[in-house]
Amino acid sequence: MPTGLIHALEGLLGLTAAVVFTLLPGILAKTAALIAVTLGLIGLEWLTLHAFGVFFEAFIPVVGVWMHSATERFFAEK
Repeated sequence: MPTGLIHALEGLLGLTAAVVFTLLPGILAKTAALIAVTLGLIGLEWLTLHAFGVFFEAFIPVVGVWMHSATERFFAEK
């Protein structure tokens, strides 16, 4: 898989996630979307590994999004 395509997919997924999380109202909808994105990234990792032999590392971005979500909610309460 070409490097440019990998970077384009990462950028597109990041932009899509930002738009979805911005438009969703309420913490429950955002949490459900975050869980769906996490499961989707795990599925994408599996697909790229088996179909192309390329491991798409999504662990660090997913952990970062989960940490950002938790801290944003914590600091928004104060």
